[in-house]
Amino acid sequence: MRNVSIMTELSTEKVELGLIDDAKKLISNLKNAQQIFDDIESVSKEAVKEYTNLQIRKEKVKDTFNSVIGMETIIRNANKLTGRADDIIRQINKQAQDLGISPTQIKEYDELFDFNVKIAEGVNKSDKFIRDIKGLNNELK
Repeated sequence: MRNVSIMTELSTEKVELGLIDDAKKLISNLKNAQQIFDDIESVSKEAVKEYTNLQIRKEKVKDTFNSVIGMETIIRNANKLTGRADDIIRQINKQAQDLGISPTQIKEYDELFDFNVKIAEGVNKSDKFIRDIKGLNNELK
């Protein structure tokens, strides 16, 4: 009887050891699952933070775009000034020729001519910038 009793105890211990091994594997798998949950939480929080920062940057970009687009009226006014300057330059040129002098001898003529060229270039560049910004602004919406 003693052998039967020892065998019963050993088989019980084997069952218990088998369950402990199963429990250890399950614990390991659960730890891995918990780590995945923790990673998902961490990455999600980071994604929300980045999205919030993106929205803030997007609003700043929109404000900047609107500021640039808002300058369009100033550009139009500057363009009108260059048209008026062209007229004055032509008139000075004609009057100087009528008087038999070179218009370049007139200080204001040279100054007006130089400024007019610079402003005309600025208008052209600014028009391009505004067109580009308007395009980007449409993409941003």
